[in-house]
Amino acid sequence: MAKAGFAHGQLAGRSGAARIEVIFETAKFNNLLRNVVLPSAPASAGDVIRMTALELMKRVMRAWPVLSGRSRAAWFPIFDHLGKASPPSKGNDPAAIAEGRRLGSYKETKTAHGLTAEMVNRVKYAPALEAGWSKKAPTGAVRNSMRAMMVDVQKGDVTSAFIRKLKGVRLGA
Repeated sequence: MAKAGFAHGQLAGRSGAARIEVIFETAKFNNLLRNVVLPSAPASAGDVIRMTALELMKRVMRAWPVLSGRSRAAWFPIFDHLGKASPPSKGNDPAAIAEGRRLGSYKETKTAHGLTAEMVNRVKYAPALEAGWSKKAPTGAVRNSMRAMMVDVQKGDVTSAFIRKLKGVRLGA
């Protein structure tokens, strides 16, 4: 099961190093989100979390390797939950894509610290893809997407884009 999340995220699989790296990257990502993006955004913290999760998933999906489309489709639930159009599946197997959609999930949890967004891909080979098994994404997609967003936040690129997008945008309760 591959997870990308805010407040908690992990990659479960055989590679202990990949698991540690994703958790570490998630902690760094959370700190940047909390300290850089949230204070400057003219929207609720929940909306900023949702927009960040959506932007992260767009990046993951651009980089995620596709053959049948099953594992990529497991990332779709965030788009459904937020009422946004999913990117094209790019897969060649409609039954596999439908199965992938069932194996993915998006969950929001309100805690004492705010909103937590969790995207989970339960396709059995998703951890192997994130660990670099595919030639199409030899260094994974979730870690790289989080890392790229961290760089953009540090440079101020994501912050200014979020502020433009968030003015008057309400994604949900």
